[in-house]
Amino acid sequence: MATTTTPLRAQLESWPVSGPFRSDWQRLHRVAIGANPFTAWEWISTAWDLFGSREDRIVPVRFLDETGETRAMALFREGRRRRGGRERTIWRTLDFNAQRITPILAPDLATWLDAVDSLFEMPDSPFWRMEWYKLDSLDGQLLEAVDELAERGLACQLRPFNEQPRLVLPDDWTEYRRSHSKSFWKSRRKSRNQLARRVGEIRYLRLREPEDFDHGRLEAALVDIETVFRASWQYYEIATQADYCPETVWRFHQKIIREFAFRGLADLNLLYVDGRPVSFDWNVRHEKSVYLVFGCYDQAFADYSTGTILTVDQFQDGHARGDRIYEFGGEFLRYKKIWTNDSVHAYRLTLQRKNAWTRGKKWLDGFRRSPE
Repeated sequence: MATTTTPLRAQLESWPVSGPFRSDWQRLHRVAIGANPFTAWEWISTAWDLFGSREDRIVPVRFLDETGETRAMALFREGRRRRGGRERTIWRTLDFNAQRITPILAPDLATWLDAVDSLFEMPDSPFWRMEWYKLDSLDGQLLEAVDELAERGLACQLRPFNEQPRLVLPDDWTEYRRSHSKSFWKSRRKSRNQLARRVGEIRYLRLREPEDFDHGRLEAALVDIETVFRASWQYYEIATQADYCPETVWRFHQKIIREFAFRGLADLNLLYVDGRPVSFDWNVRHEKSVYLVFGCYDQAFADYSTGTILTVDQFQDGHARGDRIYEFGGEFLRYKKIWTNDSVHAYRLTLQRKNAWTRGKKWLDGFRRSPE
């Protein structure tokens, strides 16, 4: 089990946050366990600005040690929900468009645990329960963390939130090809040949290194991506939803791509036929993994499986560049499992406040351990 470090104090701040809060978030994000691009400041703030609920609000939190130094940070979404016949205040994660996240930025598990503990030690508690979604496994430490929180007197309920397929590529590309049948590759080769013969030359373009986006190439790629998006089935599907509109979804992706491109985090893949963009995948890079974020194809080319052609091209090209893990996220599992050979879970964790008995027991245990 992780051991307790210096006790922390949770300090609430207002939204929009101050410049120092944002700077400290970015600094801590570089060293926090479980941190990834989905917990980057740009991702969270952009998602909230575009998709945030008018009924909810963001609660920024610093976790301070006894010297006043910020040791951990968090952003929660506060909302009112009916639970047990009463209106209750719930603090939940900010997980718009994310795959797996950590709800608290902390440099190690012990600090992460103390930060959680300090939330439940706040006087005049501002929430009734925590509901955290899409949690990362914290490098396999999440179960240990939940056990530790339970020992500290919290009522914890951890369960899988969704399954997230992954493609783990071997060092030899031929070995991956052998993992699929000959007919699998034959059908994809047939689609490519038909497309080239009936429509025109096929060209694959990948932009992912910061220098790839120079000289107007980023803006040109964004124009082509938007063109495909507006011709895709996803565009019309999103247009039928009450909570979103295609223009808002596009503004989100466009802004994030611009934020990430020159930091080496964006990975744009486009397929052109006879000079016309027909499909795209935009991904996020992080350490050894590539996260597939959003992809579409022009419905006019549905008979040629242009999305599949692009998938083969980017995996083979990525393998040559050193990519070994492609993360697919948690929806449309049937399609994703065609390509993948592994899966992991994102988790949901609910945390209840300590009752009087457990709080008293903790005080008594501390009294017994204190020096004479």
